[in-house]
Amino acid sequence: MERPQVLIVEDEALVARDIQDRLTELGYSVPGVVDSGAEAVRMAEELRPDLVLMDIRLRGEVDGIEAAAQINDQLDIPVIYLTAYSDDETLQRAKVSEPFGYIVKPFRVGELHSQVEMGLYRHAMERKLKESEARYRSVVEDQTEFIVRWLPDGTCTFANQSYCTYFGITPHEVLGTSFFLSVPEEERAALQARIEGATLDNPSWVDEWPVALPDRKLAWNQWTHRGLYQGGHLLEFQSVGRDITERVRAEEAMREAKEAAVRARQKESKRRQEAERRRHIAEGLGDVLAALNSDQSLDKVLDLIAMHVRGLLDTEAVVILSLERKSDRFAVQAAQGLPASLPIEAIPLLGNQALRQALASHQAVAVPDTNTTFAGGADHRLGAADQALLTSWVERYRALLAVPVLVKDEVYGAILLFYVDSRTIPDEDVELAGLFGTQAALAVENARLRWEVEQAAIAAERNRLARELHDAVTQSLFSASLIAEVLPLVWERHPEEARRGLEELRRLTAGALAEMRSLLLELRPATLTEQTLGLLIRRLADAMAARTRVPVDVTLSGDRRLPADVHIALYRITQEALNNISKHARASRACVHLHCGLEGLTLRIADDGRGFDAETVQSHQLGLAIMRERAGAIGAGFKIRSDPGQGTEIRVTWPGATEGSAGREDGDG
Repeated sequence: MERPQVLIVEDEALVARDIQDRLTELGYSVPGVVDSGAEAVRMAEELRPDLVLMDIRLRGEVDGIEAAAQINDQLDIPVIYLTAYSDDETLQRAKVSEPFGYIVKPFRVGELHSQVEMGLYRHAMERKLKESEARYRSVVEDQTEFIVRWLPDGTCTFANQSYCTYFGITPHEVLGTSFFLSVPEEERAALQARIEGATLDNPSWVDEWPVALPDRKLAWNQWTHRGLYQGGHLLEFQSVGRDITERVRAEEAMREAKEAAVRARQKESKRRQEAERRRHIAEGLGDVLAALNSDQSLDKVLDLIAMHVRGLLDTEAVVILSLERKSDRFAVQAAQGLPASLPIEAIPLLGNQALRQALASHQAVAVPDTNTTFAGGADHRLGAADQALLTSWVERYRALLAVPVLVKDEVYGAILLFYVDSRTIPDEDVELAGLFGTQAALAVENARLRWEVEQAAIAAERNRLARELHDAVTQSLFSASLIAEVLPLVWERHPEEARRGLEELRRLTAGALAEMRSLLLELRPATLTEQTLGLLIRRLADAMAARTRVPVDVTLSGDRRLPADVHIALYRITQEALNNISKHARASRACVHLHCGLEGLTLRIADDGRGFDAETVQSHQLGLAIMRERAGAIGAGFKIRSDPGQGTEIRVTWPGATEGSAGREDGDG
């Protein structure tokens, strides 16, 4: 079977290519792709395709609507508009060209397929109807109608040759026979009534009925009957008939085509509804997955799951319960759609039996009709108040679904879905509810893991602070204590050395104080933004100098209020750089220069230590990657210059102020 040919008229090359590929995949042939109205008319005349997909807005003087009108008028080829424009003026112009459909971009493959199929089918039906009407006109205009005369009792008195030929009888054989014999039996009573009702003022009427021809084929006739009067008395009737079989069949074909179109639209509507539902399901599952990958609390994630379950599964109410193992009772974790007047403790009552079955079997359990399931008397395991609540629940919710929530094959709880009307819950709904049950289990497991990670982080931070206290503050205070003990003795014998001891004692206590302040900042990071960046940098420098006895020169100039994220990032970069100097540089001096101005900010940290080869040091070493990431996060430039034996310089510029520097560089972060 030859594939239908579709000519594509689209001035966007990528869109045209996409449409061509989709049509080819759907089994159509694409003989050509053009991008202008004039070219579309020429190609349509040359190729004579079965259908044209026409973009309304095209390059050139002839747009898609004009081209479609020419193709329709001159070539009788169906045109479907493909456009992203839907304004009233464009639609009014488009209607005049009598297109066979519209496809609004962007479109789905199913919509493209259905529109093309409907366009081809409708054009074929209209062509058949036109052909049928042409044949009908030929019968009426070119052939002689059959004429017969008959008396009021039906006796034939005359028949022309057309009548005789049509019914396979000679004119002689017609005379004396009854005209009623050519009338279907079920039509005779109605004909007799019209005969009796004929008057001089209203002598004619029209009938249509099926007849059996001599070759036993079924045909349709249309008859115009007229009473012939003389002197006011009815003499006989004259009937002029014509064959209308083609017209009737064309009407039947059109009716069938319309019914087929209605069925196709209904099928397409159903398919679209299903596609839309699947889209909502995908979006709902995606929302929950995004929440699972975020730092949202367990209650918020479970509430989001309950909201999507209610919306996608058309339930009246949704409840997520957790099972308290010690008391063997259920606690509400999240709920959607429950009446405000309902006591929380009453929620598990209606679903208690289904809940227990679901948790025991690890499978979803549906109750199609709670009135039937819970009818038959009181549950003696419940108190009078609970039994009354159960009865009110049965009256309110007539169906339910219980879905277990299993965390690593262990029962955590369940999801309860409540329906107002009795129903058989489809398997696909049960399966979808199970997916949300799995996501609820993931949320619970994520919350547990997050808690464990937080506890581990707390322990790690506690240990780190303990090490810092021991390595820095404790050692400084111990040294200060020793100096303080010997100072009185040294002062009496060597006052000059005692003065130097006092200076060393001052330096040690100042360093210990700086270290303590830094550690306090680590314990309360929110206070970082409460102090100026210059003060924080001075404390870092004092702490390092006290810890390593390497002097750190701090130069501060300018004043500018910084955003909180920039403030913290620059502090952390300075902290990391000074830690590297104290641990790895073996420097005799270091410096930190901070310049803040309206034109930008420059932070420079340098030392005269042993340096390193920037080409051989990996990005994850010496905290380089961390510092570069912090700078990149605030949109700052980050450069590092270092050579073996020549020290190291780190320069951070925000927002974008740059300065040249000599030596080997690790590029912008």
